[in-house]
Amino acid sequence: MLPFALSPSRAGDFKTCPLLFKLRAIERRPEPPSLPATKGTVTHLCLQRLFALAPAERTVDAALALLPGAWDTIVGADDRSFLFPFPDDADTALADTERFVRNYFDLEDPTRLTPVGLELRLRSRVGALDVVGVLDRLDRHADGTWVVSDYKTGRIPGERREATSFFACKVYALLLRDLVGELPARLRLLYLDEPTTLVVEPTASDVDAAGRLLEAMGRTLSGALDRDEWPARTSYFCNMCPHRDVCPAHAGPVLAAGEAAATLAGAAAAGIAR
Repeated sequence: MLPFALSPSRAGDFKTCPLLFKLRAIERRPEPPSLPATKGTVTHLCLQRLFALAPAERTVDAALALLPGAWDTIVGADDRSFLFPFPDDADTALADTERFVRNYFDLEDPTRLTPVGLELRLRSRVGALDVVGVLDRLDRHADGTWVVSDYKTGRIPGERREATSFFACKVYALLLRDLVGELPARLRLLYLDEPTTLVVEPTASDVDAAGRLLEAMGRTLSGALDRDEWPARTSYFCNMCPHRDVCPAHAGPVLAAGEAAATLAGAAAAGIAR
């Protein structure tokens, strides 16, 4: 058995870049929170607290009243001033989270739902892997079916990436089947930036395929551990990586947010001058 648990997020890291996986999952190298992740965490916490209210109280106004507290819990938990290099940045970010919360109510009516789990942590063995997952929300409907709902504050994926976007939910379905003996009837991705719901009805073969992929990843990870080989794999995602300062594929200093903005502004001005 491997000496760490694997979540869908860390599995995604390994597929994107083995070195990134090592830095995050094995070395647990600290990394500053990003602004998109912070806005997503605040939104998730606000919706989690909304469902702690009695069903009839889950209104838009109630959710918006919960938002400042969720913001303070996340942004005030430590010094995140580096996320807001310009005076209006924090207000803009808070306005984004308010828009996410408002958009949520365009997707469903929370007064009609009775979740059985919020931020529900699941864990099970898949081959040599200890697999973990955290469900945003698990509902049990009146007909006895399970439904998994996952909130997303990023962009809606294109057609080619839609199946990849459901990978985490299929892992959750695998864990649920192991733990309760049933597959969820539906897996739902609720996109809150442009309010859209994507839904799949997972089959046993879908979930088995996710399990085989995890088992294969477990074998690959075991080999990487034995050889201590974690190559850097360059891609578009390098632009957002917080570990460029130690990555052999990206030599040179990494600018802080304010410095980066100033450098880009200077480069733009130089371009205009030319």
